[in-house]
Amino acid sequence: MNKYEVIVIGSGIAALTIANCLYKNKNVILYTKSNKLTSNSYKAQGGVAAAMEKEDTWEEHFLDTLTAGVFHNDVHHTELLTKNAIRYLTQLINDGMEFDQDQSGRLRLGREGGLMKRRILHSGGDATGKNLMDFMFRNVQDKLTIVENEMVIDLIVQNDQCIGIVTKAVHGEIRQYFAPFTIIATGGAGQIYKFTSNVETITGDGIAMAYRAGAVLADMEFMQFHPTILYKNGEILGLVSEAVRGEGGFLQNSRGERFMEHVHELKDLAPRDIVARAIYQQLHKGYDVFLNITQVKNFDNPSEKFCKSISYY
Repeated sequence: MNKYEVIVIGSGIAALTIANCLYKNKNVILYTKSNKLTSNSYKAQGGVAAAMEKEDTWEEHFLDTLTAGVFHNDVHHTELLTKNAIRYLTQLINDGMEFDQDQSGRLRLGREGGLMKRRILHSGGDATGKNLMDFMFRNVQDKLTIVENEMVIDLIVQNDQCIGIVTKAVHGEIRQYFAPFTIIATGGAGQIYKFTSNVETITGDGIAMAYRAGAVLADMEFMQFHPTILYKNGEILGLVSEAVRGEGGFLQNSRGERFMEHVHELKDLAPRDIVARAIYQQLHKGYDVFLNITQVKNFDNPSEKFCKSISYY
């Protein structure tokens, strides 16, 4: 029987990143309650932000990130993120991860809300999450154990120390596994909301397990959200990538008004919280909100002039 030193709960980019960092020195096992490809990370359309251009700096990226976070950010962690993003993404590229390039071989960088410059790397257009996850799985597939369709339902705590996990297997069996270290990388809790583009497995159980075990939770009022999703007759049909607005798409209400022009200096590329509130205010006034894509080049379905959108959390 293998003795595992680190248990990782989850199978998204966070889980794979930590597993990739640890497998050389630790025996790692990863548990996921569905199949390994069922995650928000795998379905992520948007790209990855880093100041990769010579004309850009991590300091500018840092300031944009603080501004988008209304300066509630943890300054130290935000600095680590924006400063190290350049090195980390460069290493990914050197390791073989392919991001979109122009005809001259230069990274094709996009722009999204809250950014003053183009610094979004995409892979396969809107398939960045899928391509990055596939790449990361290839890197770790023979270097750690991945257990699918077995849900971690609780942490085993002894003397204020997590020593293992309790799982529920596919046929209902309750099992226990032990390891010196356990890492929770289960994502958020998007499914507690009526409207969300989160996959069905994102139910907040990792957060609940941590809380029951005595972990201190912070900033619980903040949830990852996206201002625009495709919405029809009360149903969510999918996310409309923020990159669409980065390439010229714009919001307008059912009166044809481009309301973001009067809300923020970045207009439709304002930070997400500002865009979401502006959309909500339009809906509250009784207007429908649409995303006009007529100015976006090479859109897959240019005959569809408008995409109805709403804010969601």
